[in-house]
Amino acid sequence: DRLCRAVALRDRVGSAARLRLFVNVLPSTLLDPEWSSGAVPELLAAAGSNPGDVVVEVSERAIGTAVAALAPACAILRDAGFGLALDDVGTGRDGGEAQEQLRPHYLKVDASIVRGIDSNLVKQEIFTTIARAGGSIGASLVAVGVESAEEAATLRGLGARYGQGYHFAGPAPREKWAP
Repeated sequence: DRLCRAVALRDRVGSAARLRLFVNVLPSTLLDPEWSSGAVPELLAAAGSNPGDVVVEVSERAIGTAVAALAPACAILRDAGFGLALDDVGTGRDGGEAQEQLRPHYLKVDASIVRGIDSNLVKQEIFTTIARAGGSIGASLVAVGVESAEEAATLRGLGARYGQGYHFAGPAPREKWAP
């Protein structure tokens, strides 16, 4: 996990696009002392980047009952300038506890809610509820799995600020985003 993170951070630096890099991590990775010790910010600084360029992303589904243990680690990351994202939102069983305690900057709404949302009023209501909760903690919504213009239009109307999916672009090879 450390090697994967180091390569992703190293390759991200120097990217002409200067876009934020979302790094998926396991919940246990948030407890890795490399984050709290300053080693990761030092790695970024040595490569000419900073924590504000990186969003640490963890799955709501994978957190389980570890929310309370992860909250202090997320606070350290937030204080260091990293962005935080909660992925797979809408699939967990925590009733919003992860959103409340971790205070992510981004809520990535799961594709199971996004797909077909343009013709499904129940999914629209679920998305609206997530959008309202996200707004109360200052989180931006990212709709994951957007595959059609109709879905994209509906999601924009429901408050999604960002979208991810084949409607916008497929996965790009490393050469497209890293020098």
